Amino acid sequence: MKCRWHNGLQAILLLGLTLGGARLHAQTTPESQTTKPAETKLTSVRVVTEDGKVLQAQLQALPVQVGEPLRPGQVAASIRMLYQTGNYADLRAVVYPEGEGIRLDFVAHENLYFNQIMIRGLTPPPT
Repeated sequence: MKCRWHNGLQAILLLGLTLGGARLHAQTTPESQTTKPAETKLTSVRVVTEDGKVLQAQLQALPVQVGEPLRPGQVAASIRMLYQTGNYADLRAVVYPEGEGIRLDFVAHENLYFNQIMIRGLTPPPT
């Protein structure tokens, strides 16, 4: 009985050391990953649909600026501003390499709404 417990404890200890070593090995980063990549410049900003149809190509009033490095805070503020217009839903930002820099696409669903519906030919009800 003591031999079984001893073998079981050895197996648990060996498994713990193996998993612990794998976890420690996974947390180490090579020297090439610790250096920060050069910040690439933003070449264009667009609003597109899921199938790639361009809804708006030149966006001037957003916090992200063409020719500047892309920053996450500016992307989040731009998404908030696009939501506030009411024209778009389900926004997400996607970055593509383009030439010497990157292109930022805001993928969205268009919000379609009707302002006024008029039906001709109907008579109003009697009052």
